[in-house]
Amino acid sequence: MNKSLLVKIVSWFRLQQGEKKPTVFINLSPVKNILFLALFFLSSVIEIQAQTYTTIQDGDWTSSSTWDANGVPPTDISNSTVNINHRVEVDTTVKLQSNATLTINHILIFTSGSFEMEETTS
Repeated sequence: MNKSLLVKIVSWFRLQQGEKKPTVFINLSPVKNILFLALFFLSSVIEIQAQTYTTIQDGDWTSSSTWDANGVPPTDISNSTVNINHRVEVDTTVKLQSNATLTINHILIFTSGSFEMEETTS
């Protein structure tokens, strides 16, 4: 692959990601260019692994002692599963994206805030 083609491909992908003036790696050897391009494609294809959050005791949503070792789940739940097996109080808005799951096996209390659920479209 010649350098000018590689520069055009890298520039196009960086512009697609919102960069106004892409950084171009012109001084790399052809082998490094190919490796860089391969890593770039792989990094854009790999999906983020879904995270599972499960309560281990009653408590506040934002308290780490309420949740298992995965920590406190975000209030904007995306590509994750949240299992409520205890009494949990939340004082902010919880938003459930279409690619997430919220299972309430006990009690979820909103002391303030709200619950929003993103609509799934086909």
